Amino acid sequence: MPLLAAHFLQKYARENHKKIVAIQYEAIEHLMKYNWPGNVRELENVIERAVVLAKGSVITLADLYLEEQPEKAPFNTNEYFVLPAKATLAQIEREAIIQALRHTDGHREATARLLNIGVATLYRRFKKYQIR
Repeated sequence: MPLLAAHFLQKYARENHKKIVAIQYEAIEHLMKYNWPGNVRELENVIERAVVLAKGSVITLADLYLEEQPEKAPFNTNEYFVLPAKATLAQIEREAIIQALRHTDGHREATARLLNIGVATLYRRFKKYQIR
């Protein structure tokens, strides 16, 4: 990220005949924390805009104009399995089966499809993990 930003800084400073020599450390940190939904093109546009609008010889945080990013959506347990941290593989497998059963309202064939395993394998796991 810092190397790309520096590259774009040099390119647009030269094109716009501006003597901008650096990007403030705080601004680089902010750039590194940004999600970049537009990828490299968005970074290039942000740096170009900052170069054009900068008043001094260093790009500051105030010179950066980044789209406000929405907060991450809360974790939806209806769409994902929630597995215990620091659990063994067997505990994780058992919990995944139980949650898949809940998600499919106990429909075993649908549970097997959801877990991408055969029904016979699912029944063996029921026995192994004492799931009723």
